Amino acid sequence: MTIKETKKFENMPMNLIVKKPDYLGLSKWEFRHGTKTILARMSHESWLLDFQNRKFDIRPGDALSCIATVEYFYGYDNELIKEAYTVTKVEKVLVDQGW
Repeated sequence: MTIKETKKFENMPMNLIVKKPDYLGLSKWEFRHGTKTILARMSHESWLLDFQNRKFDIRPGDALSCIATVEYFYGYDNELIKEAYTVTKVEKVLVDQGW
């Protein structure tokens, strides 16, 4: 499909529930935002390095309070073709208290 228009929203504060963290740093993290599952690239490299060096214990169900960039790609029929999420800064890890 050909992309007609891209809309980019930067510096969006979001709380993203962790479903599958990326321990190797080569793939996207899987999060839940509301009822929607999203894949997001982690571009906060210093935080990611700390995570991979086990400075944080993050488990599924925990959340990241973060700043993200969201891009929407629309086709010539004005339908949404795809979405792209990038976590640009992790501000805090929110531990799941729902035990």
